[in-house]
Amino acid sequence: MADQITGAVDNTFVNLGQILKLVQIGNMHGHISIHLGDMVHTETEAVLGEYQKYLAATFSPAEPEAYQRFRKVFDDQGRGVLEGEPGNGRETTAIALHTSRGLRVHSIPLDEKPRMRLARTMPVPGNGYLVDLSALPRIEEPVVTELRALGVRAAAAGAALTVLARPGQLLGELHEVPVFRVRRPPGITVLAGHLEYLLGASEQRVWTTWGAVQDKMRDAAPADAVRLARIAYQSRPTDSRTCTETWTRNALSAYGDWRGELDGWFAEHRGDTAAAWDRIVLITTAMLEGREASEVFTAADALARILDVRPGDVGGLSGLGVDPSLEVVGARRTRDRGVCFTRPEYADAVLEYVWEQLPRLRGHLVTWTGDLIAEGSPQLAAQIWRACERLALLRGDQALTVTFFDHWTQDGRTRQAAVDFAATVAESPDFGRAIRRRLYDIAKKPSSDHQAVAVARVCALYGLSNPVSALVRLKWLAQAESERARQAALDAVETLAGEAERWFDVVEAVLDGWCHEGVPARRRQVAFRFLVRALAGSEDGAPEMLVWLRTYGDGDRAADRVADMWGTVLDQGDEALAQDAVGTWVSCVLEDASRFEDVANVLVRAVNGGDGLLSEERKNRRTVTAGRMIVLWCERNGVDFRNSAVHALQARLYGARGSAAAG
Repeated sequence: MADQITGAVDNTFVNLGQILKLVQIGNMHGHISIHLGDMVHTETEAVLGEYQKYLAATFSPAEPEAYQRFRKVFDDQGRGVLEGEPGNGRETTAIALHTSRGLRVHSIPLDEKPRMRLARTMPVPGNGYLVDLSALPRIEEPVVTELRALGVRAAAAGAALTVLARPGQLLGELHEVPVFRVRRPPGITVLAGHLEYLLGASEQRVWTTWGAVQDKMRDAAPADAVRLARIAYQSRPTDSRTCTETWTRNALSAYGDWRGELDGWFAEHRGDTAAAWDRIVLITTAMLEGREASEVFTAADALARILDVRPGDVGGLSGLGVDPSLEVVGARRTRDRGVCFTRPEYADAVLEYVWEQLPRLRGHLVTWTGDLIAEGSPQLAAQIWRACERLALLRGDQALTVTFFDHWTQDGRTRQAAVDFAATVAESPDFGRAIRRRLYDIAKKPSSDHQAVAVARVCALYGLSNPVSALVRLKWLAQAESERARQAALDAVETLAGEAERWFDVVEAVLDGWCHEGVPARRRQVAFRFLVRALAGSEDGAPEMLVWLRTYGDGDRAADRVADMWGTVLDQGDEALAQDAVGTWVSCVLEDASRFEDVANVLVRAVNGGDGLLSEERKNRRTVTAGRMIVLWCERNGVDFRNSAVHALQARLYGARGSAAAG
């Protein structure tokens, strides 16, 4: 009896936002299609592709032979625990392991409900997942259970899993998972790896054989070694007159302890109005390094007014003059008239010091940055928000990024800077978590249209590198009460879909999560508008989608998606809105008979469904809707629907259904 197989059945389940039930089935013949509705899954955070390649290429294990042995085990099992002190390179080790298997690395953020986060993570083939337990005070049994289950799901999906833990944090709970103890690699080894990647092998050898460099790296942590490599790269000579020794000494000087030097400088410049002005010039130079002196001192005057300090006289008869005023703060003018400090990376050190040591200035500094952006050029705005980004990054202060973003979104003159700033921060896998959370909260409940539009624009930018994350936020904006917010979401989705390499990500997300039953009506309407506008686009008299199908590498996959787009439009039944899309495709057939087969094939594929899961009733309904929309378009545009091309198209649609029914 078990071998008796009847015709394939259509096993379709629609989940309207309820918890998905796991059903164990002994044998089922046919197809299963499960729609999850709005069930919330953990949003994993993809490590940026270029950053992943960089970390894997510069990875330097402390014990290379032990690492290679563990790597073979990891390649076989696809899971492992990396145990070690924070800062020893556990995350970089995990990224190197996943990269060696050709996997794209994703981080699973754990909040106050780690068990739920793990349970809701559905691994995707080709991904590697990182779970960092270090911040958890203790590991509860339910968390261990979910880690095991996640490992099983990852293996089944062709994915991999690494767990990061502090020494002793896991005492046999995951006894079946191989453990690798990550020890801190020598600083000089880490430096060598990064310098070779950034500067080349020859420059790396010069640096790592220098006695002063070896002394600095003797007790350096990996992060310190990376910082020196970055300083060396940023301060590399751009002319033939600067010798390697000068370059190295200057970089080592910049690598030194600025805290002590700044403590001394601020101790010397305190008390009176003149000293306060010197501090203002120092802060302004740090924020605007590279700008002309006139801009720097104009900005210094603005900060002085905010702080209720009398501006110093730089250009008047009684003033010091520009160059002496800059010399007081360790700066000078370059040949192109820009102002810069005499040592590399000193500007960032100053801003970090001021933020840390002068906390009462923080609110004033945030206001000041907004004023400068509002009154300045786009180039000045970019310099300011990038300096603020580096400040937050150096401090590891994710909340600070939210502070700047919230302040700058309040004014139309600073809103674009807020968008650019937030998009750049949001691209960072770890550091961008707070700003992505803020974008998510605003998308769910924007307080104003201006705020909603800003979030949509941020998503359109950072979605180019992380479309899944951006689309999660846009789907909430798409169901906002405000029409302007929904329009902003639609514009952002269209922007993302305009990038060829992101087209599939966007279209599949819209088709899978924005259109089906159970989704809020407003979001469905935005999705429908997106699909119709995409299908209605015309290029040289032909539908853009049709032109694209001819040039795209994977033509069958692309044709399936375009047919799915048409199928969804036909299911919606909004004939009035769909007329533009129908008109583009019918006009194409009327103007150029050679395109008939391409048009007919896509529409026939649409009414029948490319996956073979549609019921006969639904196929018939799609066919009738398509035929009626063609007739209506012809009537409204003065085209005889008995025209031979239109008649042939209708015949193909109804003929395909007749053949399918007969079969």
